[in-house]
Amino acid sequence: LLLRATRNLDFGTITLGPVAAGGETVSISQAGVVSCGSGGVVCSGAPQSAGYNVQGTNNQVVQIFASATNITNANDATNLVFTPNAPASVNLTNSGAPGTNFSVGGSIIITPTTTDGVYTGNMNVTVDYQ
Repeated sequence: LLLRATRNLDFGTITLGPVAAGGETVSISQAGVVSCGSGGVVCSGAPQSAGYNVQGTNNQVVQIFASATNITNANDATNLVFTPNAPASVNLTNSGAPGTNFSVGGSIIITPTTTDGVYTGNMNVTVDYQ
């Protein structure tokens, strides 16, 4: 199996307002649609889900595994936990190129102590034949 990233995930711009003590969940679907909590944050910009391409043997089912990871603020090194949302599997419709594309979304929780800044990190995605 060959897995390659084709598009980086981007939540767009998240502007902090008065965030509830329990936090606000900001999520992006596999289709790239952002859900921006219940009022304490405002989402804008050009969000996009992550894109991947997997190549392998025709007519095989490929399982997709994506694990939670930290994203880190470039200003002060604080972390937010990114929880991915990936399809459980895809069916390969050809052997080798062009492969099969899939997208990964996910969510983060913004709390009253979340600091301003640009958060970046690496997503852990692996694939295996079923």
